[in-house]
Amino acid sequence: MSYTLFNSTSAATDLIAQPGRSVNTFPSGLVRVDQVYLGLTANAAAHRAILAVGNDMPDGDTSPCIDGLKIFPETQERRREDGWTEYIVSAYGRNKTTATVSKKVILYSVGAMSIFRNSADAQIVSASFPSMAELAFPTGSFDPLSATYNNDAAAAESGTFQVSADYGWSTIYDIVFPSVTFTRAFFAPGVVGTSSSALKLPLNLTSRNFGYWTEWIFAYG
Repeated sequence: MSYTLFNSTSAATDLIAQPGRSVNTFPSGLVRVDQVYLGLTANAAAHRAILAVGNDMPDGDTSPCIDGLKIFPETQERRREDGWTEYIVSAYGRNKTTATVSKKVILYSVGAMSIFRNSADAQIVSASFPSMAELAFPTGSFDPLSATYNNDAAAAESGTFQVSADYGWSTIYDIVFPSVTFTRAFFAPGVVGTSSSALKLPLNLTSRNFGYWTEWIFAYG
């Protein structure tokens, strides 16, 4: 195995990045960088402090991240017999501040009706709990999509949606079919109410922590 060293006196206290830097990028925008550094064993105490969890990568190379690379988890060491120590370092960052949104469709079976509603999941990386504004779901991400009514006396009917009231947390729709009209409340994503007839999109929230950064996954419905 080859190593990159130095020959300047001032560099004798430095950590030297070795070839083979590894970068992995995930759908949420999370980035993991793995890098091996080489340092004199005599300076191990100072190097451990530099490479502590939560610190920035010591060589200043944050590519492809937009706002830094934070070390996580603890740095691993491999002490050699020639007076050098290898430090195996992992660090995490992000390559965007916006969420990655994926669309889906939810089916509700309500008696003889089948109601299809838009829904979406979002993945985002942030240092604190993100707001709905940061998730930035596109307009219409949770709107009704289509409805059918199985009328025993005729073929299946297609319905249209007409808003009769909008309270923010709940929108009331008249679902109009050729033979009949139904009224249903569509709760906003994540709203949990006591109404048994409302069409809800419960939130399934999961997260994974990587030291300074956390990857959040918001799944609705």
